[in-house]
Amino acid sequence: MTASDAAYEVLTSAGEPLHKDELTKRMIESGLWQSDGKTPAATVVAILGTEIAEQVAASRFVRRSVCRQVCRQSALNSLRLRQEANQEVFQSIIDAVDAER
Repeated sequence: MTASDAAYEVLTSAGEPLHKDELTKRMIESGLWQSDGKTPAATVVAILGTEIAEQVAASRFVRRSVCRQVCRQSALNSLRLRQEANQEVFQSIIDAVDAER
């Protein structure tokens, strides 16, 4: 399995952004990926960064910060949930204002 496929599987299972060290640890511990290099986390970040740079919006990944990676779908789901929560708050404010009239 490629590093990017392993990262995608781990991030999808996690459902949240993971620090590069935690992501790499889970990839290796689960047996999805292995590395003989001295800095496997740096390798993972480089591979995912390359996919993000080359595929842009089509990439399976989004970089949340320098060291945190997340699956694009998880990021979209998180944004969607926040938007729904905000809509509920806005609607309750509108209802309260209308009730005072």
